[in-house]
Formats: sequence, structure tokens, C-alpha cells
Amino acid sequence: MGLKAFLDSALSEFEKDHDDPSFTYDGESLSCIPSNESNSMPLQVDGFLIEIDLTLIVRKAVLPEKPIAGKKITYNGKEYRIARVTEPAAGSHWEIALKDANQG
Repeated sequence: MGLKAFLDSALSEFEKDHDDPSFTYDGESLSCIPSNESNSMPLQVDGFLIEIDLTLIVRKAVLPEKPIAGKKITYNGKEYRIARVTEPAAGSHWEIALKDANQG
């Protein structure tokens, strides 16, 4: 089993073990692994320092196409805006950094 398949399998198991958390993107409910919502952290995006409120790890098997920065996501009833999307070297998932949708 290659690294990408191993990570996809491990992330899928983590989702199941944690009651399959999900978010809404483009009208679809999708599985994810969330970071701790209460830990805001600064992140530089396009030369600006912004506060990231939540990061979601989303398997490519769940969301094959890269999410679009600036679009909105709903998680736990709260709306967020995508600040940045990164892809780890293994290519198994997306790391979606989110900020409060009401931030500038």
C-alpha cells in the first residue's frame, strides 16, 4: 500500500471513530477532520496576516477538486470563509484554513 492510500485509509478511520464530523461546501455535506475551533492562529495569506479560526482536513476521496479560496463553508452551524488550501506532499487530502466569514 502506498503512502497516499495509507493516509486516506487512516483519515477515513479517524472520521468514523469521531462520529463522522462534516461540513457543508457548495451545498454538499462532506466528511472532515476538524482542528480545535477555539485556537485562533495567525497565518500569512497573500502578504496579509489573518487569524485562522479553524482548519479542516478533507480527504481527496471526499472532495477531489481543490476548494476555492474565498468561498464559504459551514461547520457546526457557523459560517467560515476559506483563507487558504494546501495539499501535503502525499496528495491524500486538503488542509483547508478557515476564518470567520464576517472578518474582512
